[in-house]
Amino acid sequence: MRYCTVFDQVRVVCRVQDVEQIDKDKYLRVDDARIQVFPMPFARGTKEYLLHLREILRAAKQAVADCECAIFRVPSVIAYFVYGAYRRIKKPYAIEVVVDPNQAYSGAVRMLFVRLLKKMALSANGASYVTHHVLQEKFPSYARLHGESAEHFESYYSSIDLYPEFLGEPKHYTQEQKSFVISHTANKSASMVKGQDVLIRALGRIVKAGWDVRVRFIGDSEIKEKYYAIAKECGVEDRIAFTGMLAGANQIREELISSDLFVLPTKAEGLPRSIIEAMAVGLPCVSTPIDGVTELVEPEYLVEQSDDKALAEKIVSLLGNKPLMEQMSKNNIETAKEYLYDTLSARRTAFYQKLYDLGER
Repeated sequence: MRYCTVFDQVRVVCRVQDVEQIDKDKYLRVDDARIQVFPMPFARGTKEYLLHLREILRAAKQAVADCECAIFRVPSVIAYFVYGAYRRIKKPYAIEVVVDPNQAYSGAVRMLFVRLLKKMALSANGASYVTHHVLQEKFPSYARLHGESAEHFESYYSSIDLYPEFLGEPKHYTQEQKSFVISHTANKSASMVKGQDVLIRALGRIVKAGWDVRVRFIGDSEIKEKYYAIAKECGVEDRIAFTGMLAGANQIREELISSDLFVLPTKAEGLPRSIIEAMAVGLPCVSTPIDGVTELVEPEYLVEQSDDKALAEKIVSLLGNKPLMEQMSKNNIETAKEYLYDTLSARRTAFYQKLYDLGER
């Protein structure tokens, strides 16, 4: 809906899958007359995309017909297909860069997506990034290299919708507290890119060291059985749990508030909304030094990805220092306030308006 604050009509081009039934409390309906959904085949992996290639190319061409301008959230397989069709009509467009493809992909796909993203950043009229500076330095826009103008402009904003009522109070840890809950948040995925496996292995080390700790995975996973297998291997299968998909921000907030520490040993990020949400309710956070994470979490609380031993040591050191965790809690709430809705909304709207004005010319 944020795009509708500026644009008269919005075409959403995305993969669509038919299902027999759906939990309406966990998904948002698209009922606004200003929004049209242009479905793409629900393909996953190179083989499936090749299998549906003709259908995808046809759908991309139909989606861009008669558009005055376009916004591509990249990197994205679908976005790149649609961009291939859109560039032929030579209309204004902008990109929203959400992650470095060097980290999100592998092999030949990674090399291709890096080249495409660099090309799009240099040729786009507008470029916005989820980070303040990290992704901008890797994928500089035309405006950054040659100066801003009415035709070329740049901005930065997260896609998080964080409202003041989501903010929590600084946490307090009693000296008598012996049991702790660690939270981790991720969307449903068949990938271990968010480091769930690393956190489970770290948990095994922590428990062996004599700490009473549990991990709550907020969200779900298509490979949940693999995580439980890793947990069993580490002797902590009874100490991890998945909440399943939650209905909205309030339920996520309650899960976070009832936790003591947030840990995201991610292997690929732009600017993680999950960390901002955890900070907003006052959770101390531990993560990895990946792109936008470094703009949120202080260096002393970052651990190299896949290093479960170092992660376990960092967690144990924090759990044993309650005054430090309380100071982290206070600091994190202040950091999260920089991402409140009104601040980001004004920046997004100004960016969209510049693209809208170009499309009107």
